[in-house]
Amino acid sequence: MKKDFLELKKAYRDAVSQLPISSSFMPTIQHKFIHSVDVLNIGKKILSDTPELKNETADFKIFAEKALLLHDIGRFSEVVMQYKDNLKPTAASSQKYDHG
Repeated sequence: MKKDFLELKKAYRDAVSQLPISSSFMPTIQHKFIHSVDVLNIGKKILSDTPELKNETADFKIFAEKALLLHDIGRFSEVVMQYKDNLKPTAASSQKYDHG
């Protein structure tokens, strides 16, 4: 999990390094990072509290946690592209960019 968290952090830092500190996109990038960590924490709770998942293998749980943490990793570069295209953060459509 540590490697995956470092990967998320690297994508975050790479995106942040492409934006001016005063950019109106900075809160969006920060929110995306926090959201990813929150999804992991909520997902871990769901994994542990769901009876149908109690008997899953350790590999399944590792894969699930990785998917939870990294589910939006492409959003960082998506926000940078929106910034470079001079879009407003609130008007930027996620349909314009394929973060998948």
